[in-house]
Amino acid sequence: MLRSLPPLVGYKQLLNFGAYSVPDMGGWIFVGIGAVLLLLVIAEWRIYRKVKPVSLHAKAVAATISFVLLAGCSPGPEALKIGKDNCSFCKMTISDNRYGAELITRKGKIYKFDDSHCLMSFIQSKTVEKKDLDKVYLADFMSDHTLIKAEDALLLQSDFFNGPMNGHIAAFSSEDNMKKIAQQYNGNVITWKQLNQ
Repeated sequence: MLRSLPPLVGYKQLLNFGAYSVPDMGGWIFVGIGAVLLLLVIAEWRIYRKVKPVSLHAKAVAATISFVLLAGCSPGPEALKIGKDNCSFCKMTISDNRYGAELITRKGKIYKFDDSHCLMSFIQSKTVEKKDLDKVYLADFMSDHTLIKAEDALLLQSDFFNGPMNGHIAAFSSEDNMKKIAQQYNGNVITWKQLNQ
C-alpha cells in the first residue's frame, strides 16, 4: 500500500504511469529562507569569533546593578480621579478631592481614600500590616489638590470641614493657606503623629 503513494520529491513509477513531484512556489520560498538563515548563522559565528565575548562575571555585575536600580525605584502617589476611583475602605466613589488620601505599601500597591477618616480606619483595621506600610499622602485642601506626604502636611481639624465620611481634617502644603482657612473655619492645628495615634 505504501508503494502506491506519490513521491515527496522526484520521480516514481506508480503502476502503469510515472509520477513527478517538485516543490512549487511555497516550497522554494521555504528552501530560500532556510538558506538565508544558514548564511546569517555563519556570519554571526564569524563575528563572534573575532569579538572577545563578555565574561560571565561582567554579565552578573550588570544584572545585579540593573536589579538594584529597579528595586530602588519606589512608586510615587497617583492622582485621585474624581468620579472614577473608589475608596479602598468604604468603597464609595471619591467625589471630593480636597479631603482625599492615599497609602502606598512597600510592594508598591496603592490604596485610595475619600477622607482621612477612611484612611485611619483602614490603617487600624490592619488590612495591611504596619510594617508593610511605606508612604501616606493627603490631598492639599487648597490650589490643585495635589498629594503631599502626610508627615510634611500641615493639618487643620474643624467641625466645619464637611468631608465625605466626616473626617473633619484638611491638609495643607502652605502655612499661609492654612492660616487663612483656620480663621474662616475656626480650626485647630494638629500633626500627623497626633492623628495617627
